[in-house]
Amino acid sequence: MGNSRAEIHSARAKTTTVHYMARPKVYEGKRVTTAVRVPEELHSRLAEAAAEREMSVNYLVVRAVENYLDRLIPADELKLTRD
Repeated sequence: MGNSRAEIHSARAKTTTVHYMARPKVYEGKRVTTAVRVPEELHSRLAEAAAEREMSVNYLVVRAVENYLDRLIPADELKLTRD
């Protein structure tokens, strides 16, 4: 059939470890982690848009949310349509 455990171990041992420099922080203040479930198609679009711009999905989402919130009508200015 093929690969013995020794052959598999040998193949794994030949892998190269690549070290990347950490990205510099581009934000001030404490960060929190949160999970948001999005449709698969939306995630694909986000990942593609981020890759085209050479940025992370996280960075793109944070900027998009900031932009949305900056343009959001304050809640106290909304007209109530219910009686």
